[in-house]
Amino acid sequence: MAAGALSALCEFICLSSRSNAITDNRFRMTKKCTRVLYHTLVLFLNLTVLLFMFFTTTEESQKLEALKIDPCPTKEFFRSPVVFFISDSAIRNFFMFFWVPALLFQTFANSVFHWACTIYYLFVAPPSRSTSAETRRAQRHFLIGTMIQTSIPVLTLMIPPLVLIFLFSKGYYNQGLMNLGMIFYGLNGLVESLAILSVYRPYRNAVKDILNFRKSKEPKVQTIPVREVCGNSGFGRTHLRI
Repeated sequence: MAAGALSALCEFICLSSRSNAITDNRFRMTKKCTRVLYHTLVLFLNLTVLLFMFFTTTEESQKLEALKIDPCPTKEFFRSPVVFFISDSAIRNFFMFFWVPALLFQTFANSVFHWACTIYYLFVAPPSRSTSAETRRAQRHFLIGTMIQTSIPVLTLMIPPLVLIFLFSKGYYNQGLMNLGMIFYGLNGLVESLAILSVYRPYRNAVKDILNFRKSKEPKVQTIPVREVCGNSGFGRTHLRI
C-alpha cells in the first residue's frame, strides 16, 4: 500500500511539474515552499491507508470468519501463521468503500486540475509574447508523452484494486484472483519503465542503439580548400578534412 501511495504521488508530481512549467499558467506555484507543502499534504493523505494496518490481528477466531468467505483456501492457510487485515467488518467496509475511493478521488481530482490547466494554456489560450512558438510546440509534444507515460502506470495501479473491491462487494472472493491482482500490482515498476523508454524519442533511440536495431552512420569526410597567409611568403594552399 505504501508503494502504491508513493507511485501515485510520483505520477501526481509529474503532472503538476508540467503545469508549473508553463509560464502563462495563472495557477502555477512559483514558490518552492508552496510546492513542497502541497506535495507533502498529498503524500500524507495517501499514506493514511497505513493507519489501518493497526487493525490487523492473528486471532484464531478470525479463521472461522475467513472460512465463511472462502471455504476452500490454500493449504498454507492452515499450516502457516495468518495475519488478518482489518478483522472488524465495519472498519473493513469503511476502508474499502469510503476511504480508498476518497483517496483515489482526491488524487484523480488534483491530477485532472493540472491536466486541464496544461491543456488549456497550451492548446486553447493564446500564447503570450514571452513564449516562443518553438517552446510552445516542444511543450505540446512533451505533454503528449507525459500523458502516455502517466496513464499506463495509473491503469495498472487502479484497475486491479477496483476490480477486487467490486467483486468483494458482490460477495465473491477467489484467492486466485487476489494473487493475480497482486502480481499485476507488482508489475507497476516494470510497466512504468517500459512506458518511459517507449514514449520519448531520445530514450527509444538509445535503446535501439544498445540493441543494435539502428546502424550507426559513418561521418562524412569532405575536402575543402582553404587559403591562409604564412608570413611574407604569400599565400599558401592547404586542405581541411571534415
